[in-house]
Amino acid sequence: MPRQLVQYNLDSGGSVLVWTDASPLDAGQPVTRGLRDVGGAIVERAEQSFESAISQIEPAAQSLITRLRDSTHAPDEIVVEFGVSLHAQVGAIIAETSGEANFKVSLTWRNGPSPT
Repeated sequence: MPRQLVQYNLDSGGSVLVWTDASPLDAGQPVTRGLRDVGGAIVERAEQSFESAISQIEPAAQSLITRLRDSTHAPDEIVVEFGVSLHAQVGAIIAETSGEANFKVSLTWRNGPSPT
């Protein structure tokens, strides 16, 4: 899949450049968004800030963590890992592996009370 360089503005000022995979939704579509040249690379401007883009995945992660914490035998520790893919138009999405969503969840139970 072709890659593209996307500029995301930061809410605190400045910007960050991110290499992203070009979306299959963009195939055959003319690019009408603002583009600029940075050191010989064409950079597409994202339609939202970096923080806005990544905030789209927070509800999914929070829902998973809340569900695991609220279980009958809640673990003492929860670690959730997943890939994030950024797209200039739609923002952040959970990256896929072999056509499926990519989550790695580790749960830890300790014997006895937690140390203070």
